[in-house]
Amino acid sequence: MSVNLASIEMRLLVVMDALLAENSVSKAAARLGMSQPATSNALNRLRQLFNDPLFVRVGSAMQPTARSQELAAPLSEALRQIENILVPQDFQPQDMPWVFTLAVSENASAVLLPALLAHLAETAPNIRVLAESHSNAQLVEMLDRNAIDFAIGVIPHLPRRFSRAPLFHDRYVCMMRRGHPLAQGPLTLDEFLQAEHLAVKPGFGETSRVDQLLAERGIQRNIFATAHQFVAAPAIVAHTNLLALMLERMLPMFDTSALHITEAPVEGLSVRSDLVWSQPRSSLPSHKWMARKIQAVARTLPQDPRQTPDAALPALANSLRHDKGERPWTP
Repeated sequence: MSVNLASIEMRLLVVMDALLAENSVSKAAARLGMSQPATSNALNRLRQLFNDPLFVRVGSAMQPTARSQELAAPLSEALRQIENILVPQDFQPQDMPWVFTLAVSENASAVLLPALLAHLAETAPNIRVLAESHSNAQLVEMLDRNAIDFAIGVIPHLPRRFSRAPLFHDRYVCMMRRGHPLAQGPLTLDEFLQAEHLAVKPGFGETSRVDQLLAERGIQRNIFATAHQFVAAPAIVAHTNLLALMLERMLPMFDTSALHITEAPVEGLSVRSDLVWSQPRSSLPSHKWMARKIQAVARTLPQDPRQTPDAALPALANSLRHDKGERPWTP
């Protein structure tokens, strides 16, 4: 049976793609800049178009039907091909609104995102950035179905079909409350191993990157408690005798007056945050433009990891004003 394509509203397919990416009407609406009622209305029209419920509610979540799951890959690919046709070969962000979806780690959100958004606000005010938080385990599937444009963070293991570019390095330092019995001098390895620790893990069931690094050196901490965000660590440490390993570039965002920061007694606890993307997206002019912007901002990050963002922003703005994004990037 043939289909009259002229009778199908293109926006409905875009809404369907967003719903498949988010499994939520409200999140899909935010992703597209639509109201929730308008997105719900589009979903009802899609159900009529495909003669299928498409999504069913299971508890508080929306689950795609078998028909939706069949549609996900071909619909995403078709929209990306249309996008390739419509995007000018010379991407001019000042001429059009554009939304980039980034999966950004907590560390990169604190270190890179403020500078990136400040630069985009000045140079490309039509560009919108949707920054999301996802575990590394989710990234492969999200990149494959183009649910995100880029992933930014410490992402050590990915299939070779993905490309990456280094952005910035960071290292772990040891944090404890000021007045802690171990705050009187340099922390020894024996003291480190005997102390109780707060571990910061990115997701449920995952091992933190620093504990992976410690395990590679045959070291296992005595973990007393676990948090899932670095932002929670300073308050917990300030009121307990727990030690925590904190990424040094995040320190300027905290009030450290109640904390003692010292070197970790283990060498090599450093990490690199990368920009990661799916190779098929590399041909998009818009994608190349954003990749260059992200890398340009990363090059201007202060050498001193404890320099405050406010102190760095004037130099950052001046540097980026003269950065034409001409340095090559590797697709």
